[in-house]
Amino acid sequence: MYNKTMEFNKPHIYKRKIIETGKYYIGKHKGSDKYYRGSGKDYKADLKKYKIIETEILEYVEDILKLNEREIYWLEYFNAVDNPLFYNKTNKSYGPVSQTEQWKKDQSERMKGKSTTQGKTWKVKDTSNCGNKGANKGKTWKRTIPITQEVKDKISSSLKGRDISGWKEKIYTKERNQKLSDKISKPILQYDLNGNFIKEWKSGSQIQKELGFNGSNIGNCCNGKLKKSYNFIWKFKN
Repeated sequence: MYNKTMEFNKPHIYKRKIIETGKYYIGKHKGSDKYYRGSGKDYKADLKKYKIIETEILEYVEDILKLNEREIYWLEYFNAVDNPLFYNKTNKSYGPVSQTEQWKKDQSERMKGKSTTQGKTWKVKDTSNCGNKGANKGKTWKRTIPITQEVKDKISSSLKGRDISGWKEKIYTKERNQKLSDKISKPILQYDLNGNFIKEWKSGSQIQKELGFNGSNIGNCCNGKLKKSYNFIWKFKN
């Protein structure tokens, strides 16, 4: 079953199937992050490996505070924890569904004076944008220099009097985002199963937004990994 009128920007409970494994995952979505795909070690590993999925929205939830309750309902309905066709390891619901002002305040107090990078390590994987390409690939970097109070005072002083409210909206404008999207997007041609041309689309994201078709499935069809998707043939425009 595939719902062509899915609205991912609303709080909902979904059931997602990874085509190659034939297994399902039930999860909740606040509707605020379209890239969120769910959690779970085995599920995320297979999702990364196979990528081709079908999503069914089980229910839209008007009250976001009831997302956990409704997720539990559907987990118990399918008895996911004991069902070998499901990735879910429990019928319980985990994770907050909303960040209240009190939660934000408590979190701010907990993080005061703490560094989120001090002592952390990371490996350099992609050096394509570095001047000395490949020289640092595979090396492990670690932040060891502490941020002193003097440095903090200098940063604080440099920001005094500046209006930094709404900085994301000022930088990431709709016009800027659209220009970037147009630059990296590939036009896609839609055909019926008999090879008759139907329509030209600007990108896979446009198809997903207007038709609700999963962009990954469309891309896999364009790349030759699938012969058809959603009963149509899709090709990149040369």
